[in-house]
Amino acid sequence: EENIANDGSANISAEFLEKSRLIANRRERKAKAPERVVPTGTLTIAESLARKDENAALLEQIRQGLETVNTQKHKFPHPFFGDLTATEWLALVGGHEYRHIDQIEEILSARK
Repeated sequence: EENIANDGSANISAEFLEKSRLIANRRERKAKAPERVVPTGTLTIAESLARKDENAALLEQIRQGLETVNTQKHKFPHPFFGDLTATEWLALVGGHEYRHIDQIEEILSARK
């Protein structure tokens, strides 16, 4: 709302980085998703991938805005990380996707 200009830096907190390191390897730290985001199994793979692509496009729009607006003042809660800025939420997306890609690769290699 205040539209405070950002100098272009990501401004990621040390606490966020430390917690990110704690969960980087999914085999060392299992994570349980909150009930509201647990997959229901009602979407097809194609539908899931389409939603992922839609979300990626929205996140790209948000990322562009975050380059110009300072997000440090306003935070939103996360079940494990605590209060995060919008920039930290965006950074979290990449790590979250990596965990799922790692899971998929593990499953596919086990099926061979």
